[in-house]
Amino acid sequence: MQIISGAFGKQTVYFEAPCENQACVTQEMNQFLSWFNADDAHEEYTSPYIKAAIAKFWFVAIHPFDDGNGRLSRIIAERCLAGAEGGSE
Repeated sequence: MQIISGAFGKQTVYFEAPCENQACVTQEMNQFLSWFNADDAHEEYTSPYIKAAIAKFWFVAIHPFDDGNGRLSRIIAERCLAGAEGGSE
């Protein structure tokens, strides 16, 4: 997955997903989910807003699906914020 622009033959690559195969995506997602589900030992240093932003960016950077990554990243961010407000998790 790449984000590119420019005329044919003179494209500029702005972003390239870190993985090209399923094993790599699985490894990246396992690392992301371990971080996301971990108890925040230093919660006083981690704003739920910062965690939501990091989670959204990290998930969309892994880009595990052909379509829907942006929508799922917003759901993940909302989940972080709902948890911070004491909403249903």
